[in-house]
Amino acid sequence: MDSSISSCTNRTYNGGTGVACTLGVAEVISGDEVTASGTCNAANKNIGTGKKVECTNITLGGSSASNYKLSSTSVSKTSAVNITEKLLTWSTKPTVSNKIYDGTTTATITNHGTISGVESGDTATLVISGAKATFNNSNIGTGKPITFTGYSLTGTDAKNYSLEQPTGVTASITINAITVKAKNQSRTYNGSVLNADTTCELTSGTLPNGYTLNCTSTGSQTNAGSSTKTLSTVKVMNGSTDVSSNFTINKGNGTLTVTQVTLTPTVMASNKKYDKNTSATCTVTLTGAVNNEKPTATATGSFANANVGTSKQVTCSNITLVDAWKTNYKLSVTSKKTTANITAESLTPSISSCTNRKYNGGTGVSCTLSLATVISGDTVTASGTCNVANKNVGTGKTVTCTNIALGGSSASNYKLSSTSVS
Repeated sequence: MDSSISSCTNRTYNGGTGVACTLGVAEVISGDEVTASGTCNAANKNIGTGKKVECTNITLGGSSASNYKLSSTSVSKTSAVNITEKLLTWSTKPTVSNKIYDGTTTATITNHGTISGVESGDTATLVISGAKATFNNSNIGTGKPITFTGYSLTGTDAKNYSLEQPTGVTASITINAITVKAKNQSRTYNGSVLNADTTCELTSGTLPNGYTLNCTSTGSQTNAGSSTKTLSTVKVMNGSTDVSSNFTINKGNGTLTVTQVTLTPTVMASNKKYDKNTSATCTVTLTGAVNNEKPTATATGSFANANVGTSKQVTCSNITLVDAWKTNYKLSVTSKKTTANITAESLTPSISSCTNRKYNGGTGVSCTLSLATVISGDTVTASGTCNVANKNVGTGKTVTCTNIALGGSSASNYKLSSTSVS
């Protein structure tokens, strides 16, 4: 009698060729009980559909088996069975590190885990080179689910296995701590108010690429000096979306600074009469003022020496702004030089006394001249040619002195109001 393969049970790959099949026998007499069994194998161990099966070592069984014999102890059948991929499992799942919020869903794999289920003797290993992990979204949170992609298999037997990407792995995105400071503002005094603007800057921590800060501040400064620019609100923006909830924002204040305007002084000194001292009167003119303001300044003047002269050097020192202008202005220099004249002091001569004499046929007499308003300590004398009105004898005669000239160490600093006196 002949046997045949009635059917084979499809199965998952197991590294071997054996399959479970049901054998049938032909020409069994009605009422007899005869069965057939044997060892069945697919053509090879690999996965495939409609694989050929061969059953060998077929034997008969059943109560009537002894009355029959097989024409062959082996039989085969094409397209008899399907062998499908074996799904490998993750004995240890990959792990992912927690991270600080950075605006992305990217996760960092710290351990790629291990797989199990590869049949003994097979070569199928885990490929990690293309593996990637992502959080379900970029927002902060704990126990956030991770999605893996890119894990695959390699090896001569890898085609007989399938691998699902791992699931059930979680990690956390923690809040991003940053410090934001109101940006300092500065300008030179111009009479108007310097109001706090919206500028701010990141002083610690990091922002994801493309993120911006949206800030408001309060404060104002008009006069030269500094005051606080108070940072009021801070938002972290991703485009037009406020993502501040993902950040711990520490706020710092800035400074509003108005600097002084620098004025350039020009000096003039007044001419004066000789007074035996070097003091000079300086007039200061200032250029560079703003806002139609007219600041003023004073200075201490000094001639190089006290003597009479023209175009004498004068030093105007200690140039100082009048108090009302000291806040918003400063001077480029505090000392400048100019020139001025010291003119001679005018003296009026007088005849102090004349010496009486005997008639000598001439008019000349000896007289002592005096000078009024000579400054104390100066040595100035006067001398001239003195004559009576006529040569004749007389009492109380009028004397006229002419060609009066000054003498003495200080004479150069004086001049006569008249060169004659009587």
